[in-house]
Amino acid sequence: MGLWRAIRNQWPKFWGNSVIKVGYGRKTMFWNDVWVGQTPLRQQFPDIYNLNQQNLATISEVKNAMHKVGISPSEDSSMTGKWRE
Repeated sequence: MGLWRAIRNQWPKFWGNSVIKVGYGRKTMFWNDVWVGQTPLRQQFPDIYNLNQQNLATISEVKNAMHKVGISPSEDSSMTGKWRE
């Protein structure tokens, strides 16, 4: 087995044990980067993604837009820890 094939075969194991740290979310794309789960949100929620007009927004931009309209992640949300700065 070649080196790159061996690396590719171990990638899911590596990725499954990795933690993504988004910090303030200024460099992480809300829909296109992997930051919740193992696939981008656009793949997890394709119908919402297709309705969305801000497909290139960062996490920070989405969070700020939500706060402007009075929405914030609830304590029950599985994403609460991801939103904390």
